[in-house]
Amino acid sequence: MDRFEIARALREIAALLRLKQEPQFRSRAYENGARGLEQLQGDLDRLVEQHQLTTIPGIGKGLARVIAELHSTGRSEVLDRLRAEYPPGITELVHVRGLGLSKIAELHQSLGISSIAELKAACESGALRRVRGFSAKSEAQLLVAIAALEGRGDRVLLVNAEPVAAQLLAYLRSGPAVKHAEVAGSLRRRQETVGNLDIVVATGARSKIGAILDYVEALPQRIATAERGENYCSIRLADGLRADVRVTITPHLISALHHFTGSPGHFSKLRQRGRRRGLGFDEERWCWQDGDGEVRWRDEAELYQRLGLQPIPPELREDQGEIEAAAKGLLPELIREGEVRGLVHCHTVYSDGKNSIAEMAETAAAMGMEYITITDHSPRASYAGGLTVDRLRRQWDEIAEVQERVPVQLLRGTESDI
Repeated sequence: MDRFEIARALREIAALLRLKQEPQFRSRAYENGARGLEQLQGDLDRLVEQHQLTTIPGIGKGLARVIAELHSTGRSEVLDRLRAEYPPGITELVHVRGLGLSKIAELHQSLGISSIAELKAACESGALRRVRGFSAKSEAQLLVAIAALEGRGDRVLLVNAEPVAAQLLAYLRSGPAVKHAEVAGSLRRRQETVGNLDIVVATGARSKIGAILDYVEALPQRIATAERGENYCSIRLADGLRADVRVTITPHLISALHHFTGSPGHFSKLRQRGRRRGLGFDEERWCWQDGDGEVRWRDEAELYQRLGLQPIPPELREDQGEIEAAAKGLLPELIREGEVRGLVHCHTVYSDGKNSIAEMAETAAAMGMEYITITDHSPRASYAGGLTVDRLRRQWDEIAEVQERVPVQLLRGTESDI
């Protein structure tokens, strides 16, 4: 097994341990080990051969033995034992509201169901009501539960979506025949919250697309495939996010990446401008065409210039007047990270923050900030450990003490509930 296959096995062990209601630290250890393997930059073969797996963050001696066994044999005694206790597909089906262990076992024995996709198909065909303990009402309720599960995690914070996308990109870029893998959608537009993860993958030959989609479905964090077509695959991940992966050929990469980055309204207006200039867009192959055939862009800037527009950065592609401004050459400049001089709303361990005043100040200084404002909650927010006047005074004393040791200016404030 390679490191991603091993990570997937470790996550399955973790899920089965949670089902057994084993102590939480056990399942967490396997999750940490899976994460460590996914982020590994070194040579796994060498680490196994030299018995150095424990140098990977999150992997101890016991977990190292399991990983070595999976690496060399493709099996694990621990995983085999846990699988024997439950019906196939349990780690996926258990997420469906209304399905307990006994019902999952009955479905597997009667209909061979071992995935959410198979369960959904059985509900839609009416086959489920033929199983003891299930009815037409059961089918309807399960379809609602599956729909809720498929729509779970509609929006997540950008900062939480970024590491998930980074792991997915690293996995895809190591896949068979993958030339490029890039993030698109709301994540590339840097929206505050992200819905689905949109990924565009390019390969050198159309004949390789199927193998790449198979590789997508082998992702360790995948818990189900929501949909798969000729050149795309939509999967649900263990943390609730949904990833939509589109695979195209290298000459169409720029067109596809651009198409799946902007909002629908943004792209719709671009298509209208394109028609007036003799350009059309092929929805099936994700490429632009003119009278001479397919148009192959060097970059997205060339695409916008062909449409008579100032190049529009991804962050502005929201159909909020950016196309009209670009037509006049009046796009605003984006704020760059280096232009941010200070942080004005920061919590610490005094209320519901996770770091001390010193840690916040030192990190702000390392980021090049000039000032930082400490604004923990006021007393009214008792649910968040809001500061009484006495505690606020103690915090001010600590701010003064820390100020003597850091170059960044520390300002005193409060998040005051009125």
